[in-house]
Amino acid sequence: MTIRLNSIVLSGLLGVSLFSPHTQAEDSLARSAVVLLKTFEAVDVPAQEAGVLVELAVTEGAPVEAGAGIGRIQDSAARLEWEQATLKLQLAQHRVEETVRALLATKAVEQEEQRLKELESKRRVVDKLATNDVAMRLAGKVRQVAQNQLDRAESARARFPNSVSDAEVDGLKLSIEKATLEAEQAEFDQAIEALKVAVEDEALAAQRLAIDRARLEIDQVQSDRERERLEVLLAEQNVQLAKLAVERRQITSPVDGIVVERYRQQGEWVQPGENVVRVIRMDRLRVEGFLPLEQLSEFNINTEVRLTVQAGRDVLERPARIVFINPEIDPVNREARVWAEVDNSDRKLRPGMRGTLTLMPPVK
Repeated sequence: MTIRLNSIVLSGLLGVSLFSPHTQAEDSLARSAVVLLKTFEAVDVPAQEAGVLVELAVTEGAPVEAGAGIGRIQDSAARLEWEQATLKLQLAQHRVEETVRALLATKAVEQEEQRLKELESKRRVVDKLATNDVAMRLAGKVRQVAQNQLDRAESARARFPNSVSDAEVDGLKLSIEKATLEAEQAEFDQAIEALKVAVEDEALAAQRLAIDRARLEIDQVQSDRERERLEVLLAEQNVQLAKLAVERRQITSPVDGIVVERYRQQGEWVQPGENVVRVIRMDRLRVEGFLPLEQLSEFNINTEVRLTVQAGRDVLERPARIVFINPEIDPVNREARVWAEVDNSDRKLRPGMRGTLTLMPPVK
């Protein structure tokens, strides 16, 4: 069955719709309107930093991709700062990765703790020696025995004058003196051992201080490593800032499109915010027309439509989709502006062309 389409002629300049006669039955089946193709996205690409425009690599009509370089502002100083920031970051990372100081501090604590164990063992030995009075008691016993022998000898000699010779008495007296001296020596040795205990206590105290100092060295190393880690983070941020300073001097296209105008020339001085080139997106176009109030209820956003364009001898047809219906109604002609989007990947459609948008309301 052939469906007869009634035209809603939309003026691209005045936005006025002129309707041809049609029946209610035809009106419920289809709508068509003359529409105007416009750019979906047009961008004036600005400079972000002040400087000399040392490169402008595109001309009018040149296709560009999103992110592709268009031009470059003088960036020698910015690149040097980026390199310096990168070197500083490498140095900071090297300091963080360097573990010799931490290992040395740890080993120092282990050595000092081992030394403390040795001193504690020695202190126990000295304490035992200082409390050992065996030599003193033995010397006392020997002296007592020698004194008893002398007393008996003198008693016997008093009763029997020739029973003990003078030499024997002198020998016994010498034994007593020897035992007395040995007792004094034992007492002196014990006093020395007591002094050694005090010395060892001082050595232990000094060793514990050495351990505390070594542990503080570890804490200092850990603190230094934390500071160095923060320095790495700061250096990374400085690298990012320096990199951003270089990138801000690169002029890139924000969209896929075609360069349609160059505002500045290579070698000129540009200021931040000054436009350098204009890029329009061509892979997708906007279709604009007007829809009478009586038909608004039949269409919604995402309604599928078809665009027909007479391009010379060729008739181009494209599926399109309504993306916007203006909620405001013109009080004069009682129409609302409608936007649709159409794919133009083959670049055959161009902004400024007029076409017919066939609106097919859903079958009820």
